[in-house]
Amino acid sequence: MYQNLALLFGKVYLVILVVNVILVLLLYRRLPAKVRSVHFFLLGSLATDLASRWLFYQGENNLFLLHVYTLWELLAWGWFFNQVFEHSSKAQRQFFSGIGGLGILLVLNSIFLEPVMGFNSNAKTLVQVLLVGFAIRYFFLAFGKIDLTKAAAQSVTFINFAVLLYYSGTLFIFMFSRLLKEYGVASVQQHGLWVINALLLVVFHLLIFISLWIPLRRRPKY
Repeated sequence: MYQNLALLFGKVYLVILVVNVILVLLLYRRLPAKVRSVHFFLLGSLATDLASRWLFYQGENNLFLLHVYTLWELLAWGWFFNQVFEHSSKAQRQFFSGIGGLGILLVLNSIFLEPVMGFNSNAKTLVQVLLVGFAIRYFFLAFGKIDLTKAAAQSVTFINFAVLLYYSGTLFIFMFSRLLKEYGVASVQQHGLWVINALLLVVFHLLIFISLWIPLRRRPKY
């Protein structure tokens, strides 16, 4: 039952993701700069998801893609939040230096601590905590200071809410996935957790769809 639900939610999420990618590519110029910067994340998500599904149906180990995807998440969301926070030149250099340094740590983790053919719980947890922190910082800085009647502000807020909801909601799953396996908890018994992950992915990409649609629904004036 849980496995079927996870597969169902996985298919729904993929459809929404494809729609989001099509929207952001076809209507790229009509989207505010901060909103369209999410296209890096969406393209990486679609590429790794399709590759993961193909390897799964071929009976091949696809966990190395989780390592690649985690690094891509860090870089893509780093680019998005740099746009959102509107850093000064100095702060921007510091921000990207921090992201780059963390990226190196992720690579070293995959080489020395968590083999690429297994779960990368350490790296995934670290990135998720960082992204949750970025989203919280956005809401803290934006509280009472942004005009939510403006489409761009609404869209950016929806994206940050999506980040906060998904990455905080799935933090436990990725934090303990490798630990559960090491302690002999069968994958069948973990299906409930992956149903939650798949459901949150659906909600996550629905919120991103809304964030893309908000500025597009307003026809440009000529």
